[in-house]
Amino acid sequence: LAMRCASPAEVDATYAAIVAAGFTGAKPPWDAFRGQRYAQVADPDGSKVDLFAPLGAKFAHSLPTEMLKKVFAIFLAIIGIKLLLG
Repeated sequence: LAMRCASPAEVDATYAAIVAAGFTGAKPPWDAFRGQRYAQVADPDGSKVDLFAPLGAKFAHSLPTEMLKKVFAIFLAIIGIKLLLG
């Protein structure tokens, strides 16, 4: 289960409020390389619930150019393989 938040700050605030209410914080908020802010909490049964929000273009522009080129090349390779295999 995943819940989209309106902003990265809302991910942080929601995580903090859930943990302050006595629930388990499985993973504190972090910026994932794919351009989203994530956090993970556990419901009373122990099932994980993700909180996420897009970081926006600002995050992508902060990545090194070589990393962006590699990610894009991998993406194109995957699309090419899918097209070849039908």
